[in-house]
Amino acid sequence: MSLMKNAKNASDNSLNQRKKLRLNLKEQSSVIILKRTIQSPTTVTPDTILDYLAGLVIVNDYSARDLQIPQMQFYKGKSFRTFGPVGPWLCLLEPQDLKHLLNLNLELRVDNQIRQQDNTKNLVFQPAETLSELSGVQDFAAGDLLATGTPSGCALAAPSPRIQRLMGLLPEKIKWRMFVNAQSKRKQYLQPGQTVTTSIRSDCGSIDLGTQSNAVVSE
Repeated sequence: MSLMKNAKNASDNSLNQRKKLRLNLKEQSSVIILKRTIQSPTTVTPDTILDYLAGLVIVNDYSARDLQIPQMQFYKGKSFRTFGPVGPWLCLLEPQDLKHLLNLNLELRVDNQIRQQDNTKNLVFQPAETLSELSGVQDFAAGDLLATGTPSGCALAAPSPRIQRLMGLLPEKIKWRMFVNAQSKRKQYLQPGQTVTTSIRSDCGSIDLGTQSNAVVSE
């Protein structure tokens, strides 16, 4: 049985939607928590992953697409206060839990409607591959969180290649105004009054990261 520790902080708090931000997006992600420092390129394999991995936790990687996409950056669009809630539970992994690492069920609901549902076995890059790759670029410290990705079901809808080519002929301000206006009509984006719930667990229940709940409110 995995050791569970309460990791409550902002996991059950409100998600503030600022007046100037029309587009908020939910992106469920499992996050691995590192147990040791990495300061040089390191080859991590599925057999040695627990030498580097302490545990797992839920993060909801909210984004303001109307800032992130037109400004061609991620940091600002993902960093507003209340974005990125973590928790409610931290699961510290033991050797017998390793077999479940790539067989965890992820589910995200908005007002009890399923928006994202997938399994960690479908990750494009597994945790060992991700750590190996990123260790060649940056240092990691014990306790660092590393998001592994998000399932399909995000609210963002990319224009068709033909539309993208046509929009590329327009002035930047006009192009991005059209993009934001088109996206704002999509009902998949979060609205004040909605509630987002997220869960990650194994079929057998030996790993259960709890259920995170965020109410969307106007700031």
